[in-house]
This record gives sequence, C-alpha cells and structure tokens, in this order.
Amino acid sequence: FWDPSFRSPEVSYRNRTLFASWHDYFHYTNSILYPFEHCDCWRGEKKRMTTENHYYYDHNNDNLVTFHVALGHQDRILGNWDPEHVAKKLSGLPPKSFVPVQTTNATMAYATRNWHDVIRHQFAKFKPKPSHILLNAAAWQNKFATDRQVHQDLLDSIRDAGLVGIYKTASYAYPQDMTPERFANDHPFCSEMDMCLNVSWTEWLDDDLFCDNQHFHEPVYRGMNEDLLKLLGYQFPSYYDSIDKQSMHRTREVIEGKPENKTVV
Repeated sequence: FWDPSFRSPEVSYRNRTLFASWHDYFHYTNSILYPFEHCDCWRGEKKRMTTENHYYYDHNNDNLVTFHVALGHQDRILGNWDPEHVAKKLSGLPPKSFVPVQTTNATMAYATRNWHDVIRHQFAKFKPKPSHILLNAAAWQNKFATDRQVHQDLLDSIRDAGLVGIYKTASYAYPQDMTPERFANDHPFCSEMDMCLNVSWTEWLDDDLFCDNQHFHEPVYRGMNEDLLKLLGYQFPSYYDSIDKQSMHRTREVIEGKPENKTVV
C-alpha cells in the first residue's frame, strides 16, 4: 500500500480526477502494478455498464488479491473472465500491454445482482483459491438489511466456499451523504461474519482528507490497510512506522463542539 518512505505509488480514487477518462485511469493503475495485475475493467457512459475486476497475483510468493466492484443490488456484477480464464491469465506470461480489456455485454461470463452467486461460482473456484473475502456495501443501495434471505444467502455462500468472511464497516462521509441506511449492515454482518474491519474512526477525519463527499486522500486508506493486515495477524517490521490516526482527526475543540453541520449516526 501507499507509503512514501518506501516510494510506493499512490493508487487511489483521488488520482482518478487527474485523468481524462476511466480508460486512462485503468491504464495508469495497471501499469503501476505491472507485471502482477490483470484488469478486466471497462466503464461506459452509464454506471450500470461498469466492469471493474482486478486480479493481482505474485507468483514468487503465491499471493492472490482480487478486487471486484459490486454496486449494491441496483446494478449487476459483471465479468468477462470465468475462473478458468482467470487461471490462464495468472499462470501465463505477464501482459504485453497495460491497456485494460474493452468489454461488451456479448462477452460476459457472468452478469448478476446476486453477490452469493458470484462467490459460489467465481471466487470459490479461483486458483489459487482465496482464503479470505472482504466485503462492504456502504452507500450503494442494497437489500442486505431489509431482506433476510438475501442476507443469509451471502453468509451461506461464504461459509460453503470455505472462505473467512470479513465485513468492513461503512466509512463516514460528508453530512449530505450520511444516512442511517449507510450503516444498516455494519452491526449484523460484523456480528455474523468471522471478522470485522471497523473504520468508524473516519467519523472524526479532518475535512482536508476528503477528496470528495465519499472518498479520501492518503494516508486514510493506508490506515485502513494497516488495520486489515493487523486483523489478519500480520506483524509489521520494527522499522515500519504505522499511521497515527489521531493526527488525522479534527481538533479537540471541533470534535467536542460537534458542529451542527456534521451528522452523527
């Protein structure tokens, strides 16, 4: 993850605004992570056409990390590559080009609003097989809190796949985006999954650390990643300096005053 002391690159949503298009942004992130990442990524003019599935595999250490965009239940989870295709991509030579795949509906390997279907029929069949799955719905409209069957189907699919389920709580946003629905899944899923990545400390972040109403500047994401690694049992080397979250908070006077324009849920 991003750490200027190690000269590691910053690959975050903030950098998206520096590029003319999503295609250019995917090209940039893919090139930075070369030769370890393959990107099944494309965004059309309408968000419902989004395909953003990143596959990062370090052959030397046998580490597989994938990132899949699921926009709640309002849009389908799309993908062009089934597990067999992913395996071929990861076992082959590094990509000769950084340009992401340009997807169309005609080539879809799967298109579903059911998160449990993707877990059962895609994630569980990856090689090497993942050991953990980290999920978060947050601001995207979803049925997990209102439909018990949808909620249970997700939990069952994780357990049936033999994965350790980790739920990441919703991060805080600017007041206009703070609604009770945003946090509705936090307690149920954190109680029922194997682990909970609690990022409630984002409630008190300094305003300067927001790059828009929903996303952050670094080192906020670095702090989240450090928490995740600690949750997984990773021991940081003695020379590594972890982020001081208190240094990212607003001043005590502002926090105690709880300004009227800050919605606290």
